[in-house]
Amino acid sequence: MAKHLSWWKFKETPITELNQEGKPQVDATCLDLTRKALDVLRSSKEAQDIVELIKPRQYGDEYGDRTTARIKLEQTQQRHAVAAHLGLKPINNRRCKNCKNPRNGGPFDDCRSFGPDVFKGACQCCQYSSQAHKCEFHASKKDEESDDNAWPTITQEMLKKATTRQLEQTVRWCKAELNDREGLASFPPSAKKRCRA
Repeated sequence: MAKHLSWWKFKETPITELNQEGKPQVDATCLDLTRKALDVLRSSKEAQDIVELIKPRQYGDEYGDRTTARIKLEQTQQRHAVAAHLGLKPINNRRCKNCKNPRNGGPFDDCRSFGPDVFKGACQCCQYSSQAHKCEFHASKKDEESDDNAWPTITQEMLKKATTRQLEQTVRWCKAELNDREGLASFPPSAKKRCRA
C-alpha cells in the first residue's frame, strides 16, 4: 500500500513519511484511516496534496458508550465525499444544521463545504450520507432563502400611509390564509369547499 500512497502529501510531507522521526507528527488513528481511504482512491492522481486528515466523529451509541464512526467507501458519493474532505479547502466557517444534529449519518467530525461547484455547495457529511439535497449549504436551499427575502416587507411607514379600510382588508386576508393553512394541515378541504373557492 505504501508505494501507492507516496505521491500524496499532507503539509508538504509525503503521507508515507508522517510520524517518522523529524517529520510532522499526527494522530495515528486519523493517519491510518486516511491511508486506508487513499488506498481506495489511489487510482485518481488528481489530488496530491492533502488538506485535512480524516478525523472520524465520536458519538454515543444506544448503550451510552462512546463509539467512533466508520468510514465506508462502498458507494460513489462516499468516495467523492472522502476525496473532497482530503483534498479541498473548505469555505464554510460553521456547521450545517444536519451536522449539528446528533443523529447525523456523516462520519466526519467536521462539516466542510467547498463552494457551489462541489456537491452543489453541500458539505461532505451530507454528500457522504446521500443527503446533499437537504444540506443548508446546498444551492437549492440558497434559492429558497432568496425567495423568502423577495417577499414584500411591510414597514411602519407603509402602515401609517394606509387607510383603515386597507389595513382591515389586509388583516382579513392574512387571517383567511392562516385559517386555510391550519385546515389544510389537519385534513384536505372537501370537494365542495374547493369548488366554492
